[in-house]
Amino acid sequence: MSATDSKIEVLKTLEKERIRLLGQMDDVGQDAAEHRLVLKTLSELPKDRKCYRLIGGVAVERTVGEVLPALEAHANKVTIANEHLHADGRD
Repeated sequence: MSATDSKIEVLKTLEKERIRLLGQMDDVGQDAAEHRLVLKTLSELPKDRKCYRLIGGVAVERTVGEVLPALEAHANKVTIANEHLHADGRD
């Protein structure tokens, strides 16, 4: 394999990695948007209303008042992760 061929392989590998990272950035961005939508919807409901939350693939019955704080904390983490990914992507 010549030096040119090895450089081409490195470039192809880097391009695949870039595409994979862009996909992850898109996924995290969509997760953040979904969290905001759910938070907006739940915040308009009575705190004692029954709702279900998926935990480890299992739907667990809770109240809106129980779910909102945990969902807000998770949404903040997702938003921070999204901001970090976009900041790292610009570097």
